[in-house]
Amino acid sequence: MARLAPPSRPACFAAAMLWAGLAVLAEPAFAQSRSELAARIERLERDARALERRLEARSGQRSQGIAAIDGRLSALDRLIRGLERRIEALEIAERRSGRQLSGALDDLKRRLTALERRPAPLPPAGAGGPGASDGAA
Repeated sequence: MARLAPPSRPACFAAAMLWAGLAVLAEPAFAQSRSELAARIERLERDARALERRLEARSGQRSQGIAAIDGRLSALDRLIRGLERRIEALEIAERRSGRQLSGALDDLKRRLTALERRPAPLPPAGAGGPGASDGAA
C-alpha cells in the first residue's frame, strides 16, 4: 500500500482558514439584532474612513517625496548638460592645441632640414685652418 506524504504547512494553514471561514459563514445572520448589525456597520464605516485618511496622508507624503525626487533629477539633468558642454569645449580646445602643436613641429622640422642642407660656411681667409698657406714659400 502506498504511503501518503504529510500535508505541507501552507496546505494546513489554508485548510484551517477554510474551516474558520465556514464557521463564520455558518452562523446565522438573523441571530444578530438590528442594533448589533447597525453598530457593526458603523464600526466598519469608521474603520474605512480612518483607512481613507491614512491613504490620503501617505499619498500626500508620496507626492512631496516625488516632487523632491523630481527636483533633484532636474538639478542633476542641468548639471549633466553643463558638464557635457564643458567637455565639448575642452575637446575642441584639445583639437585646436593639437593642430597648433602639429603645425609648430612641422615648421621646426622644415627649418632643421633647411639648416642641414646648407653647405658649411667657409672659414674666413687667414684663419689658419687646414690647408691654409702660411705665406712662406
